[in-house]
Amino acid sequence: MGGWLWRRRDEAADDLVGMLGAGAVPAVLGLARRVEWPVRAGRALRLVAVAGLSEREAAGIGALGLHRRFHQGAGREERFVRAVVALDRQRRRNRADPRFWTEAERFGLFDPQGLTLACSHDRVLAALADRVRAEAWAVLRGAGDDPALLALRAWGVRRAAPTIHCG
Repeated sequence: MGGWLWRRRDEAADDLVGMLGAGAVPAVLGLARRVEWPVRAGRALRLVAVAGLSEREAAGIGALGLHRRFHQGAGREERFVRAVVALDRQRRRNRADPRFWTEAERFGLFDPQGLTLACSHDRVLAALADRVRAEAWAVLRGAGDDPALLALRAWGVRRAAPTIHCG
């Protein structure tokens, strides 16, 4: 993967999206130095370890403080790991059969508080979010869904506005 900055932008983005397919830990290792504001990979990996745990599970392994810091913290590493986890979750969903996506998972693709917000603090992560979202749109289209109509429903629009013809 050396020289990814000098290749075409699409090829570099493909490499980064490919890192997400391997899971959150390889993605953290691969992206930690490529984001706009580099993060400490060791701390980010510790945060990944507690990201999916409940508070009780984290307390059971002696990582309650780290768990709370992950869910409440606004530091670089915390934001970075939340973004990578959100990207990895959507990337895994994109590989699953969309007929089994829940309505919340479908609508979550269009939630401005979801993937968009998680990745908005960094240009590299925002570009990855755009790629992963475009991949999800293609998956939905392939399953016969109309992503634009899903977006309208997710935003609370139940029917199209009437067309006004002038002239």
